Amino acid sequence: VATACLVLIVPLALMGAILFGSWTLDQTLPWPALPGFALVLLVTAGVIAAFRRFDIEGALWRCVLASLLLTASVYPFAIESLRSLKLSPRLAEAARSVCPDPAVMTLGYREPSLVFLTGTNLGMAASGQQAADFLKQPGCRVAFVEKRFAGEFEAALATLPAKPRQVTTIRGFNLNGGRKLDIAVFAKE
Repeated sequence: VATACLVLIVPLALMGAILFGSWTLDQTLPWPALPGFALVLLVTAGVIAAFRRFDIEGALWRCVLASLLLTASVYPFAIESLRSLKLSPRLAEAARSVCPDPAVMTLGYREPSLVFLTGTNLGMAASGQQAADFLKQPGCRVAFVEKRFAGEFEAALATLPAKPRQVTTIRGFNLNGGRKLDIAVFAKE
């Protein structure tokens, strides 16, 4: 019976973590995954019933079915709905919304995947002044400025004759650094 309880506790813990994370990070639920989660719970209840009847073979195939249903619910549906974990793709999308091939610099957000999504010419600013100077150069330019550097960057912008526009602010959770981030996207076209 203790083993049967583990078959219920592990999926419950995983589903609870996903629901909690989805709600706290994105204020939404992974709606497409919920029917699969319900099926997992039904099948795991069948596992416990099979263990109580000492039907080990029946419990085993139900465990396999529950794990397949959980995998089919989590990876394509639940994880996909956690937009807050996808900072780099959302930043790259925001940059491309300004112009098709902008020059991009980031200040404060150093994620390896950002290089692959924005191009190998991604600039890494060390200061707000460097990011502001980058935006005053010719051509379509986009700067990502993490909130910790906002004051320094705003002070540097005050020296520019033409102010860049703030396109959006991307909020999310950086798994690489383990913290919530607010990243403003500034553009000069």
